[in-house]
Amino acid sequence: RDFRRLAGVLPAIGMAVVYTFINSGHAAAGFWGAALPIAFVPGFVSLSVAIPAVAGEGRGMQLLILAGMPMRKLLQAKLLFAAPIVLGLTLATALALSIADGAGPVDGAQVVVLALWLGFGAPAIAVATGALGPNFAATDPRRGVNPGWMIAGMTMLALFGGLSYGALFAFRLAADGVLPALLVPVGLLATAGAATIVAGMLIAGLRALERWRPGE
Repeated sequence: RDFRRLAGVLPAIGMAVVYTFINSGHAAAGFWGAALPIAFVPGFVSLSVAIPAVAGEGRGMQLLILAGMPMRKLLQAKLLFAAPIVLGLTLATALALSIADGAGPVDGAQVVVLALWLGFGAPAIAVATGALGPNFAATDPRRGVNPGWMIAGMTMLALFGGLSYGALFAFRLAADGVLPALLVPVGLLATAGAATIVAGMLIAGLRALERWRPGE
């Protein structure tokens, strides 16, 4: 069922990748020319694939509850469906942009690490958002999440991305010898903040699923 719905969002996924390459032409060459544009891929693809993943169970969710299925397993299954798609596309785009922008081996490796970080964090936040405000009665995946939670999820994705890029910027400056005693702790704090958003959203999403009962 998840893969049938995936076919319906393929155009949106394709647009996200194309939009990333278009925007790469407006960025500086080298490291930042590859690092900045890739944020579009995990963000947009997660909105298309990961956010409606939980609601995709539809009315079958009632059967899962009655069968006593642990919600932890359901959340894990949705992550295992969404994360490889987002991660794979993000990594492929990052590698292609690194080569196209002439990033060196060190810069290219850093772009790949960034892609791994964003490619897992973004779908995790999106799946958790779908667990917090699912609309199991929706037949259209685009309506599978309560609008208020959709906005909240997009806000969390933006905060996660902002903290991630802030940490990267701080670490890069520190590596160049600019106030390392200050910027390294700042980068670590920003990284911890981004990780906290992911963990907090997953915990909140799991708790919401565990509280959900048929008829809600």
